[in-house]
Amino acid sequence: MYRALVLLSMFTLALPVKSMEFETLNIDQPAIHYSDLAFPNDNNIQPNRSDFSINNFILMSSDEGERWAVVTVTNTSSAKRTLDHNQLVAILANGERIFAQDFQTTVNGHKTTSIIHQFGR
Repeated sequence: MYRALVLLSMFTLALPVKSMEFETLNIDQPAIHYSDLAFPNDNNIQPNRSDFSINNFILMSSDEGERWAVVTVTNTSSAKRTLDHNQLVAILANGERIFAQDFQTTVNGHKTTSIIHQFGR
């Protein structure tokens, strides 16, 4: 079963958290449910297909514009699969789509894991 993973972002302030560079991150709450968004995708930016499904995500940002997400994914395949930055796309509050910054992680079959991803500034 192939599913493209898309993170949708509507950034507002909430609880502070520290990033790996000790910059304060704010946990963001979407203003609306992600299925209500219909931004055009003129550049046809799409994540690569994968055997991962997103169970949950927490969006975070810094005052300087850094974008992060804690993403909980499940490998829906019975075999070990690798999740990488080309399989995660965020839609920002202005409708812009951006890929996660370079990362790669392996997840065993039918296993669930949470991973912290950076999407840049």
